[in-house]
Parts: sequence; C-alpha cells; structure tokens
Amino acid sequence: MGNRPPEAGGTHREERVSVGPAPLRLGLGYSFALTAAAFFGIGGIIAKAAFNSGVEPSILAEWRVLFAFLVFISISGSQSEWRSSSSTRVRSCS
Repeated sequence: MGNRPPEAGGTHREERVSVGPAPLRLGLGYSFALTAAAFFGIGGIIAKAAFNSGVEPSILAEWRVLFAFLVFISISGSQSEWRSSSSTRVRSCS
C-alpha cells in the first residue's frame, strides 16, 4: 500500500482507498456524536423511571449490557454482510 518502489521488470502501481469527502465525514461524525448524546440522555430518563418503580441497579445494568450487546451484534453483522458483497471487494492487481 502507498508508494512502493517498482518491482523488477514491472511498473509502479499505487493502491488508493476512497474514504469520501471531508465535509461528508465531518457531518457524519457530528451526527454520530449528537445521536450518542441523545441516547445517553434518554437512557438517564429511563433509568430514573426504572429506579423510581423499584428496579434494582444491578438488574438495570444487566439489561443495559444485554441491549448493547444485541445492538453491537446486529451492527457487526450488517457491516460484515456489506463488506462481503462483490461490489465492495478490493481486488489486488499482481
């Protein structure tokens, strides 16, 4: 990857990875941060309501971990399917 010296008897090949324009990535980062802040605030409201109704903190922590794990697995699964599709594979020219 990057700049490699030409191979003997070959030509210099450079591989590039496209990450998208900087403004798009910046907007995506801000939207992720705002979404995380909103979920953090909503989680506090739900936790306060659960505590007031008699749910023990350890039980609520278990449910939070379980929910986060399920979300993580679903996102990871969708990302691996997205990466394995034929249109996004990176093919090496050797």
